[in-house]
Amino acid sequence: MKKKICFLTGSIFTLGGVQRAVTVVSNALYHEGYDVHIICVTNDNKRDNDLYGLNENIKVKFVSQNILEKILFFWAFILKKIIIKNENLYKKTKLISLCFFKVKIFQNREIINYINENKIDDVVGVASFYTMFLCVFKNKLSVKKLIGWQHSTCESYFELSLNNVYLKYLFKEKLDLLSNYVVLTDYDARWIKQKFNYNATCIYNPKSFISEEKSDLKSKNFIAVGRFSQEKGFDRLIEAFNIFSKNNKDWNLMIIGEGSLKEQLENEIKRFGLEDRIKLLPRTNEIQKFYLQSSIYLLSSYIEGLGIVLVEACECGVPIISYDLPSTVEQFKTCSVLVKNNDIVGYAKAMLDLVNDKELLHNLSKKAIINADNYSIEKIVKSWQKIL
Repeated sequence: MKKKICFLTGSIFTLGGVQRAVTVVSNALYHEGYDVHIICVTNDNKRDNDLYGLNENIKVKFVSQNILEKILFFWAFILKKIIIKNENLYKKTKLISLCFFKVKIFQNREIINYINENKIDDVVGVASFYTMFLCVFKNKLSVKKLIGWQHSTCESYFELSLNNVYLKYLFKEKLDLLSNYVVLTDYDARWIKQKFNYNATCIYNPKSFISEEKSDLKSKNFIAVGRFSQEKGFDRLIEAFNIFSKNNKDWNLMIIGEGSLKEQLENEIKRFGLEDRIKLLPRTNEIQKFYLQSSIYLLSSYIEGLGIVLVEACECGVPIISYDLPSTVEQFKTCSVLVKNNDIVGYAKAMLDLVNDKELLHNLSKKAIINADNYSIEKIVKSWQKIL
């Protein structure tokens, strides 16, 4: 009988590195003989296999967020807002469990029933919230293993993001209930050990495609990919490009993605008069061709777990310029030019230096192609099989 694996997450049919990683790992496990299920907690119940190539035989269960629950438990919504703004309340783990998890009675029941009725063997909670969901409801789940899967840096999860910081004491209390907790870097594994005294497992995110063709590095295009959200730092990227553009009239920038900050970024581009040189392009199912049409990848994020976009850039032989984030330093330093975080002038200088140094550009490209092999799905799926 096939072993049954279930990923519990938000939608995997929207733009993002988490969605791509879940899809690629799910497909690989299916091809290794696992019966793979994905529970998507979302109000958008549209399945889009083409977005990241999800295998049509993988079972997807959509669980909508119940409007009736929101009406009945409006007090919990108000209390959440109060808790998030008051760190003294983070230690009230029973209160956290009630307001953020247990109050969603109908939604929880649907998730738990699906897991139990389908006799799932192992469940993987994707990102912090669904990891803790599994811990809070462990006694109601008839499964062999509960596994958490972290998708950003520990600082992001537990220190910076208001959407997650309330979970840090709950993590410290309940992390031992998991069979395993997966992080994306050795840096984060050390952080978890130091703060929570838990031995996490480092498993890289896999590359989402294989490209036999590599960039010829002849195009005068920079590329950046990601959500138009604050943590991606596209505002400071536009500012850096503006400084760069004063000394270079040939190179252009493509930023591919979607998100709430699109209008703000468009206004920044107009403010600098760069409409002809910076293009905001919509998300695409054919991202590979845009990497191949580019010669340098620009990572401007303030925080990044393991940027799948960097893996994709490496796969296409595209060198990287990045701020010195822990994950970039750990995994991409051989094929990157690294700049001190938030040194926008230094970032612009790195752009100018690299476009003018063809030898360095080609050397970094060769190293990027070699580095991409670390993220082959064949290697990654073996790591997952060891803990399932």
